[in-house]
Amino acid sequence: MRPGAAPRRPPSGRVAAPPATRAVAHPPTPPTPMTSLHLVLIDPSDGPAAPPAALRRALDAGVPGRAATLHAGGAAFLRALAGPPGAAPAVEAVDLAEKGGPPVVFCAGQGIGGVLDVLREIATAGGAADGPPWPVAVLGPPLDADAHAALVEAGVQAWADLGAIDGRGLAALADRAAARWRRE
Repeated sequence: MRPGAAPRRPPSGRVAAPPATRAVAHPPTPPTPMTSLHLVLIDPSDGPAAPPAALRRALDAGVPGRAATLHAGGAAFLRALAGPPGAAPAVEAVDLAEKGGPPVVFCAGQGIGGVLDVLREIATAGGAADGPPWPVAVLGPPLDADAHAALVEAGVQAWADLGAIDGRGLAALADRAAARWRRE
């Protein structure tokens, strides 16, 4: 270029910015996920429960796109729903109180009796004759036709065999429950 001459314009008519001033696109930082899955451990005594080995492996591997809150027993889950008397409800209680909140997955290693008891308690306390106000799934042993019918009547949208679950399977179970819940 000659001294004093104007810079050459590209065919578009715009002057290209020097390389040092070009903007660089960065992917947005993903937000920290709030609870997007509630896991309720049910055992026959409804006392403190530890996750069964298959569920522990699934949680250790990670549940894609989910942040899980673990409730040790049906009673603990019901307390989380109610929150402490006179206090502002916990985050778990707020998102569970909202219609269409995060899916709730009951882990019933010994059978579905404890799950049905908790769902009856929720229906009685909240007057929800048509089931809980959020998607519900059950992880448990293989079920017979009567058990399936009882779960559907109680408002459960999806179930899977606990022994065959992994992180992706748990996410798919929650998604399946949510899809059926929205459809109903």
